[in-house]
Amino acid sequence: MMQKLDKEKLTKAAKEWPTWFLKKAKVVAHYGFIPFVIVVGMRTEPRPSLVQLFMPPSPSFGMTDDDDNEEEEEEEEEEEDGTRI
Repeated sequence: MMQKLDKEKLTKAAKEWPTWFLKKAKVVAHYGFIPFVIVVGMRTEPRPSLVQLFMPPSPSFGMTDDDDNEEEEEEEEEEEDGTRI
């Protein structure tokens, strides 16, 4: 009789365990995702400050000052050569 009760408890626990675990995993994933992303972002090179991490970058559309200077130089060369289209 004791063995039957133990088996019933074990099977009930085995059935409830995945549900309990998934509920806990959902909470951990929900509240842990943003802090995880912040930690990963803080450990990358170059290391941004916390303010830089939260502030969006300026809308440079992928162009730096060097790119602008190169384009201006190319335009000047084309104007001098008369090959501008």
